Amino acid sequence: RRPVPQPEASLPARRPMAQPEPAVREPSPRHRAEKQPPSPAQPTSTIVPSSQLQNVPSPQAQPTSTKVPSSKTQQNVSSSHPQHHTAVNLPPPPPPPPPRFHLPQHIVERLYDFRKEHLHHTAQPLRVNRSCTLCNQKMSAKSFEFDFHQLHQEARMRPILTVSSLYGRTNNRIQSMLKIYELAVRHHALAVVPQDLLLDHTHITEWFDLQSAFEPHHLAIVSVTLRMLLRHSFWKTILMEKDQLILHQNTSLAPGFYKLKASSLFHAPIRTPSLGLLQYSCKVRTLAAKVFPLLNSCGEALLPYIGVHMRWLEGSCLSRMKQNPLAFDICHMTPELVKEVRTHLGLEFAPVYLANDGQQPEDITHLQEHGVICLDYGLDPGDDDPEHLAILELRLAIDQYILTNAEVFIGNPTSSVSRNVCVQRSANGKGCFVLE
Repeated sequence: RRPVPQPEASLPARRPMAQPEPAVREPSPRHRAEKQPPSPAQPTSTIVPSSQLQNVPSPQAQPTSTKVPSSKTQQNVSSSHPQHHTAVNLPPPPPPPPPRFHLPQHIVERLYDFRKEHLHHTAQPLRVNRSCTLCNQKMSAKSFEFDFHQLHQEARMRPILTVSSLYGRTNNRIQSMLKIYELAVRHHALAVVPQDLLLDHTHITEWFDLQSAFEPHHLAIVSVTLRMLLRHSFWKTILMEKDQLILHQNTSLAPGFYKLKASSLFHAPIRTPSLGLLQYSCKVRTLAAKVFPLLNSCGEALLPYIGVHMRWLEGSCLSRMKQNPLAFDICHMTPELVKEVRTHLGLEFAPVYLANDGQQPEDITHLQEHGVICLDYGLDPGDDDPEHLAILELRLAIDQYILTNAEVFIGNPTSSVSRNVCVQRSANGKGCFVLE
């Protein structure tokens, strides 16, 4: 039988499904320990849905609670919520350390090759040459002295060569003197050098021992200035093209007086091997040994040291090295550059001697703070000590002598001082490293 369907009204109403109660998170043991059991007098709390919290009146003060002063309440609230504090002026964070200075890879490779080629003997103890005479007092330049009467006699037999003007500064003038001498040897002539060729107040024989590099037959030192030497009209001006003399009439130099244009002579590509044979005078070597104890007057270092030349060139150093990425570090000779070079050469603890032109006193002081040796040539007002005056007068010669005998020399590629020091060092079998 089929069941008789009942009307819908008679069916029982469906009960709505019970919603699952939200899970209550059980407190942690630490919170459970802090939670105190409710006191008997405290009424039990009821759970009110969050949607009805706005309509629930605030509970009255419990009988067990005590009133807290408003000031203490604010203090507790402020301590529990530090984000509501007023802004405090904290010191700014320290700036990040500057990046470490690194040399370009091609310079590092050159330093490595230089170290392998020239510094293989640094670990050996230095030996002092006992046969060296500390100062040769017999050195004399009288054999080079000529007067006008002798010059006229020589001009009848061979050409007399000199320079038309004083071009450049001290080391540029040294180059001019050496080129005149090389031309005199080539053309069987006599090179005449005035006494003010180097400096107006310094005789050339106070710098160098000329007998060690020159032949008296081709060099004459006259005890007059260049102006006095050229005051006569019998001097003929000649030019140079590359390394050859340009003569208007003769293809070879005839006996007579000739003055070479200083600019063309200086830029002429004439090799000067005599510069490597040039030795400093006894006076320079003796004064250098007094102001720099690591070096004796024989040119022997008691301890290997590094020579550094810093040249500012009246502010034109940076403009002359625009293409060099190390232009700033070379012109200012920064301590970071000196440290990197010492590290790559394996001479981290070697003394460093700085020769400079005195145009960067702040950079010199900064280097001295890093242990670099720099001689103070300043004299007190009224100091009339002859030795101090001689040191001040020959300061550049003393610096070049110390740089020439250093274990390693780091030069400025824009300076004629560095170029001349490199030539002298190469003649003595010592290396020269120029940052270029």
